[in-house]
Amino acid sequence: MNTTVLQVWTGEDQPAYVQRSLCRVQRYSELQGYEYIRHSQRQLRLSYSAAWERIPQLIGMLGAAEWKHNRSRVVVYLDADLQVLDYERPVRELFQGCGRAELITTTDFNADFFPGWGSCCLGQCECAINTGVLIARVWPRSSSWAKSIFQEMLQSPLCKPFHRTRQWDQDCLQLLLNRGGHMPSHGKLLHAKRSLEPAVGPSKKICVLPQLLVAPALPFVDNAHPLYSYRGSKALRNALLPLDRWNASMPPPFSAHAFLLCNANVHRGCTK
Repeated sequence: MNTTVLQVWTGEDQPAYVQRSLCRVQRYSELQGYEYIRHSQRQLRLSYSAAWERIPQLIGMLGAAEWKHNRSRVVVYLDADLQVLDYERPVRELFQGCGRAELITTTDFNADFFPGWGSCCLGQCECAINTGVLIARVWPRSSSWAKSIFQEMLQSPLCKPFHRTRQWDQDCLQLLLNRGGHMPSHGKLLHAKRSLEPAVGPSKKICVLPQLLVAPALPFVDNAHPLYSYRGSKALRNALLPLDRWNASMPPPFSAHAFLLCNANVHRGCTK
């Protein structure tokens, strides 16, 4: 399995948490033997939110992988505010229960903790996914279904309102997946959150992982593990009940939105 890790940051200034993320993810990629690519140039019009800059990069990388390999190709996008917690866990462990799904992402942290969190897709769907961790697979000697979805995001009239209003690209992605009948049902997503198991959509093209197991959006506070830092809140405590069945000896590989990450045990030389 050939694996490439992509990160994108197009701002001129890099806050400390971004510097740490870029450094740590590159180090993680090196330790795992993955190719690491960092994109820093704006390619789309400024009317697009900066989050959209990953889409043409993903299209190009997946297109280059089509039809050409005897082994599957995996492209992993990781947000530039995501921090590495476990340098030893390979990406393939994340999607072991996803079958032959070609697009793999996670549930949305806010929706996990606060049911009825809000509407996405410019009010056309309930928030369900978070693409801070986004994995696309291309099977040997085949075309990329994920690439076609990303191309549709840039070309479809349905997505133009998202461009004009600088909305997140993941909202447009969720809208297209809903319209195409690819998204897992609400019931399946709810079961995934409670059982800590993947939810595979009807077409088996997309797999949604519980974000708590991949990249919980909780920062380190006073060197405490993110999953235990906020247990004082009743709402969060109830949301974390499924973790009673979780193996605490194996933390999630990443932490999303980790602005306050300060644990010296995970820096691997990246202490800026």
